[in-house]
Amino acid sequence: MVARRFGHLPGVSRLSYLLHTLAREQFCTGFGYVWPAKCQMSHAGNVWGPLLDLVMPRQCAVCALPGFVLCGDCRMAVQAQPVVAVSATVCAVSDPLGLGRAVVRGYKVGGHRSLAPLIADSLARAVRQSLESRRWPPRVAIVAVPQRRRAQATRGFDSTAVIARKAARLLTQDGIACVVVQGVGYVRQPDDQRGLGVTERHLNVVGSMKLSGKAGRRVCGEEFGMVVAVDDVVTTGATLAELTRSLVAGGASCVGAAAAFSTPRRGHLSGKSPG
Repeated sequence: MVARRFGHLPGVSRLSYLLHTLAREQFCTGFGYVWPAKCQMSHAGNVWGPLLDLVMPRQCAVCALPGFVLCGDCRMAVQAQPVVAVSATVCAVSDPLGLGRAVVRGYKVGGHRSLAPLIADSLARAVRQSLESRRWPPRVAIVAVPQRRRAQATRGFDSTAVIARKAARLLTQDGIACVVVQGVGYVRQPDDQRGLGVTERHLNVVGSMKLSGKAGRRVCGEEFGMVVAVDDVVTTGATLAELTRSLVAGGASCVGAAAAFSTPRRGHLSGKSPG
């Protein structure tokens, strides 16, 4: 189980993650040591957290500040970014400096699941903005980008689906009835999009997804007033465009799209991350 769930991490990082997770589960409540602003730790938690950092140090996913999975300054910087219209159909939290992408990387590659609520909050904001132009239909289906088989095997969980479910709960608490429906799968496995140009990204995913099965028929039914395709990060928009295409081709109507963060391609960032 450990090899399947944390096999993508170097040995030291894997051990560090497991030790810190165990300490949080045993001694902490809430997000505690990860997000000091929400700290509800016991005395034992305050002792074990710093001790573990001496043996297996952690660092902020954005600025590399020691002692935190995400420091307070970087967390506030990510939360302060506005939601923008990436295109006529896609909304996302603006991420010109790549802060959000660094957080997503810490969540997906670094194995820090405690970052999921922050990403989900950004996704919920983007979905809400997408719905505002459509007068908030009574019930919304959220369809996440399906996980590639290799990524699923490496991480041991569907990272995008987890974010989508957390975002749906936030929206439902705000009075927008949202349900995550996983009705889209791959008819062929695309390659990793990292390192590909705009054209290569499009060719890599075009025609790779299909709406099918019982969940697919549910998405196309009368239960939902709108369907929103979601992803964690939108760069060129190729993946969300393919997901939207598969939904429309499968019979879904009134389809929008949203992502937690809209980030420029590597090499096109407009500045440095805050320290």
